[in-house]
Amino acid sequence: MSRRVALAATILAVVLALASVGLLLAGRHFVAGTLLTFVAFSIYVREINTP
Repeated sequence: MSRRVALAATILAVVLALASVGLLLAGRHFVAGTLLTFVAFSIYVREINTP
């Protein structure tokens, strides 16, 4: 189960990071910064659930 959680968190982090870059390029800096917070949380979840 923790392996699936780690995989899901990795995918979520990648998707959020790409969306954040896109928003930065679009000039939506506040929203991009908020998404980067969620990227950091996804990486944390991934690290605590990696076997």
